[in-house]
Amino acid sequence: MKTKIATAALLLAASCGPADLNAPFGNKTPPEKVTVRDVKNMPGAAVIFYDRPSDVNLKYVRAVYTVDGEQRVTNASYYTDSILVDGFSDTTEQLVNLYSVSYGDAASEPVPVTIHPETPAYLHVLETMAIEATYGGLQITALNRLGAPIAYGVCRYEETDSIARDSGWVEKAMVYSKAVNFRYALRKQKDVETKFGVFTKDRWGRRSDYKVVTLTPWLEEQCNPASFAWYETYFDTPGNHSYSGSHHETKALWDDKVGENGAYCYHSPPASTFPQNITIDLGKAYNLSRVVLHGRFIYSGSRTDILTYPAKGVGGGSLVDYRYIFKDGYPKLLQMWGATTAPNRSNSNLESQFTKIGDFELPRADGSFTPSTVSAQNNTGDLSADDIDLIIQGQEFGIPGEFVDPVRYIVISVIETYGGSATGPVMIDQLSFFGAPEAK
Repeated sequence: MKTKIATAALLLAASCGPADLNAPFGNKTPPEKVTVRDVKNMPGAAVIFYDRPSDVNLKYVRAVYTVDGEQRVTNASYYTDSILVDGFSDTTEQLVNLYSVSYGDAASEPVPVTIHPETPAYLHVLETMAIEATYGGLQITALNRLGAPIAYGVCRYEETDSIARDSGWVEKAMVYSKAVNFRYALRKQKDVETKFGVFTKDRWGRRSDYKVVTLTPWLEEQCNPASFAWYETYFDTPGNHSYSGSHHETKALWDDKVGENGAYCYHSPPASTFPQNITIDLGKAYNLSRVVLHGRFIYSGSRTDILTYPAKGVGGGSLVDYRYIFKDGYPKLLQMWGATTAPNRSNSNLESQFTKIGDFELPRADGSFTPSTVSAQNNTGDLSADDIDLIIQGQEFGIPGEFVDPVRYIVISVIETYGGSATGPVMIDQLSFFGAPEAK
């Protein structure tokens, strides 16, 4: 009996054939049409709102339209009442046809909808863009209100008499971002008048013209870490700051290197309470422009020069142990305080001796503060490619423009870490300070 059943099943399967198995299964009767009730035009796109028909045969809604001479198709689930059509390269009036589609892939008659896309995101971003001189380069800000994926090409115009290369634009950075409030600073530029240009591209490869400015970057240099010292004060975190031996001393913060086979970094005692403070003597007064923080990570090789100023590299991302990034003792919120004259080491009042420079958050690349899931070496957990790039480059926070006083003594006060506890260690591999020496 079992043999007969098996034989019958084989014969039935053979009679179906590949074409039958792949064909849509369901009612072949076209569903009733949707009823369009509104259109919201957006940069390079539109959202079409509609009422679904009361038809049990409706599986989804299909939009068919043309972009740059090519037909595109977008589907919307039965459970939604709108559909996004995008990718339009200009503000020309466009025709979109909506179809109700059955479980058997039968489509209704089209419902034509006229849309009027606004200026595409990559061009709109360029219109909102501001380019200004800053320390060591230029500061770029732009509004990308849809959060569309945009590539920003930052170029410098270079003159040359070389036969091998004509004068023209040389790309210095390509930045990919979906940030609504985009901000980027190109550094390491000479403090001479220079012509810069920025262009934008969308995910379909369409590119804008250059937005061109001529400006003079402000003088900036890395504060010389060879002159730094721990200036221990009354309000510094108790303990010798050398948890687990000399590899965790305070001087690890400014040795101008990151990563090692061991665990060389600043590491406060595990039971320390927050906020945790450390006072640093920069050796001389600077007008600070920015700070770059490298969290604790381990590079599988010898300790390597930091990837800041000048860029010397730390090797590939696959060579880095990310177990301490965006978790445990990685700073989430910190404050920075500054003073020009040496503070009284026995005075417990920080505010009476220092001026607050600012509060700084250290989010992940997408702006969130969710602790990472990395749990073992050779594992990246939920870290994105942007997270890893941020880790390798270091997290930069700029000194607020309203803070103009020169400072020599700095208090780094860690208010909270990604560990989220009232007590715990702070782990930082490197703090790099940038600015200009105080004018005498």
